[in-house]
Amino acid sequence: MKKSIGIDIGGTKIAAGLIREDGKVLERIEVQSKTNNQETMYQSVLSAINAVFLKSKTKPDEIVGMGLGIPGKVDSQNGIAVFQNNIPWEKFPIVSRLSESFPELKKIVIENDVYQAANAEWLSSELTKEKQILIYVTISTGISSAIIKGGKPLHGNGFAGELGLSFIPTRQLDGKVRRLESVASGPALSEAASIAFSKKITTQELFRLYALKDPLAKKIISNFISDLSYSIYNLTCILDPHIIILGGSVVTNNRFLLDNILEEISLYTINEQQHLLNIIKVTKFPNEPGLIGAGLSVF
Repeated sequence: MKKSIGIDIGGTKIAAGLIREDGKVLERIEVQSKTNNQETMYQSVLSAINAVFLKSKTKPDEIVGMGLGIPGKVDSQNGIAVFQNNIPWEKFPIVSRLSESFPELKKIVIENDVYQAANAEWLSSELTKEKQILIYVTISTGISSAIIKGGKPLHGNGFAGELGLSFIPTRQLDGKVRRLESVASGPALSEAASIAFSKKITTQELFRLYALKDPLAKKIISNFISDLSYSIYNLTCILDPHIIILGGSVVTNNRFLLDNILEEISLYTINEQQHLLNIIKVTKFPNEPGLIGAGLSVF
């Protein structure tokens, strides 16, 4: 089978792997992101790529190409990382730099990291028609979504899918209208719990307390489910997708949330929207969706 290199770039770490065309990860390594400046960050990526080649005993001319998932706004056509919150690559020409470092490569593809995860889901789904729509929503350190229509990413003017930036009338904290990411991401849950318990509480500890039926934890998670479900339902009203995939550590580590989200969304749906309760699912790739999607984007 054909092979590629997939790279999932983040502000803390870079995961790189040798990906087979059926989505199997043959080799995987992880290096720390050195975010001092553009060049140290690029050298971190080079280190990850070279480590995969070395570990897998593969040469650049033996793979189909290389796919990268990069946070923030990406200019896929011109190969530029445009804007990110967590890495110093504003308007960084990543594709031309990689082409200089690896002239043997036949193809280099870059895309937003959430879109790469969505790509993995699309390719593993039964959706094939040009007009079919998949939405991937990730709930982790941040919140974002990616829209795939007919196998192609729907970017709009560059920021389509930034669900975390949307405002909602939240029940969390002081009940004011806030951005979804500020009340329903992993760090936001930790913040709400720390305020409620008057001490530092991690997201993991919060869900442990929820499992023990702690009343404060139950209230925070209940508010979180309401806020997230409200936003997901609004997405469906705008795009009417054929499938919605939920990913990110908050959901994949607490899969029971799906049933709660579906129950909450059922309160909003009208008769003609009952199908929504059958199309919202948790990701098939809980560990490496971005890495796999990046590798598969080359084929």
